[in-house]
Amino acid sequence: METKLTPLRTHLTNVRRITINSTSGGLMEIVLGSGVDDIVFGLTETQIIEQLGSPNKIWVTEFNDRELSYYEQQLVLKIEAENDHRLGWIEVHNRGATLWGNNLWETPREQLLELLTSKLGEDYEFEDYSSFECYSFYENWVELQFGLGRLRCCNFGVLYGENDQPLWPESKI
Repeated sequence: METKLTPLRTHLTNVRRITINSTSGGLMEIVLGSGVDDIVFGLTETQIIEQLGSPNKIWVTEFNDRELSYYEQQLVLKIEAENDHRLGWIEVHNRGATLWGNNLWETPREQLLELLTSKLGEDYEFEDYSSFECYSFYENWVELQFGLGRLRCCNFGVLYGENDQPLWPESKI
């Protein structure tokens, strides 16, 4: 069953390198601008399902994007209609996630923002949405969302090149 949703956040996409522990105990590596393990930007929904199995939930947004939620991995994979129905955005909700060796959920907000600012070479922009705050690194397409003072999720997507065309990484599939 599919549910129509209106996205709450500003649509972003893109970035560099992270490592997360899956709930099953194995390591998942996130490469910003590329994807998570063998799930790379540019894959189709069918290719993702072949790799991960059926998602626990599929949401269809008002823009006809499809958000595939995988509960065990604590990931939401966004298939973007504007990008030929390919994976272009990943939301990481896994509390075991580490970024450059730092656990995202255990690192104090200020230290995490300083780390990202230093590694990405850009300052963040802050937006307050009442129930959560968003720190965005627009040049690198990274977004951190905090609710009630705690990290809720880390989001990133495909990088874009000339003429706003996605820079799809090479698929291992």
